[in-house]
Amino acid sequence: MGALNNSLLIERVTIGPSNIAVETYRVQWRSAPTVRVLCFDGMIARDLDVSRANGLMQDGLFVVRSSGGNAAPAIELSNLVRDRHATVVIYDHCFSACAVFFFVASYQTYVLKCGLVVWHNPVSPYADRPFCNTLNVPFTGSPMML
Repeated sequence: MGALNNSLLIERVTIGPSNIAVETYRVQWRSAPTVRVLCFDGMIARDLDVSRANGLMQDGLFVVRSSGGNAAPAIELSNLVRDRHATVVIYDHCFSACAVFFFVASYQTYVLKCGLVVWHNPVSPYADRPFCNTLNVPFTGSPMML
């Protein structure tokens, strides 16, 4: 899965009740192709060329496996997926920016059996609680709480 220079690996995904069948095709193009299934595999790089996804057809499938990455291109790509009313299919894992943006980008999202979606809190400005940025000091002066 993924985009490489002027080629795109397209996977035909057949989802059964307990299995998944995948056929992979490499497509070369000079301009954006029109595809029913758009696959994304890997980190969401800051310099990700989102224009390659412009060929996703209305009501298509966006199949994704990602460990996350940069928010700006993830937002741009998730907006495109939403605008095309594409169905999101999480294949294997979807962490961080993938979960925050791609998972919720569509009206329908499927996580394949044994798939894993992981959200996390953004980095906290508090050195003593780096992963808990939502605790607040209550007006009563009691311990911090959500």
